[in-house]
Amino acid sequence: MEVYWNPGDWRPVKVGYLPRPWGLRIPNPLFNREDGAFFAPFRVERLMKGTALFKQGDYDRNPVDNSQVGVRFSGVFSNGLQVGLHYFYQRWAGDDGSPFSPVRGITPDADGQVRTQALVGRGTLPVEYITPYIHTVGLSANYFEGNWTQCDLPPRDGLRLRHLHARTATRRRPSHRCCPAPRGRTCGRA
Repeated sequence: MEVYWNPGDWRPVKVGYLPRPWGLRIPNPLFNREDGAFFAPFRVERLMKGTALFKQGDYDRNPVDNSQVGVRFSGVFSNGLQVGLHYFYQRWAGDDGSPFSPVRGITPDADGQVRTQALVGRGTLPVEYITPYIHTVGLSANYFEGNWTQCDLPPRDGLRLRHLHARTATRRRPSHRCCPAPRGRTCGRA
């Protein structure tokens, strides 16, 4: 069993916008002069609760408000099969490519409309950047095949499964040649 704890050190991935070639292929949704939220008919300068889009949510950078915790149970069976069960509890910023909405607004009821007007009057856009905690569970498996390839399966070193059937017991390669390479070359595990 392994335990992981990253106390108070989580940060969202840095995000850039056009014209930066490595950023998102959209103009900054807050600061662009055509349709950015901060250049709306009303003048706003910040998000609710002191949050900043893709930078800081409604949390402090301390071990109570901003930690990641994980645990892994892993074992190897006598036949070479290794199995692991993983659990991770962390903040999620949506920076993994999945579609999401990084902001939460105010509910559109009578009280929400009053709060919205008050916030806009003070120069605050009535949305907050959110990074909720999520639970992640995973399962992994790995098999060491020692008779023919001396490699882990699924392959990590470029082993092609179509080469497995070509090997015979009479023509075994040295153990340092764990993946098929051209004759006279090794795979880097010399």
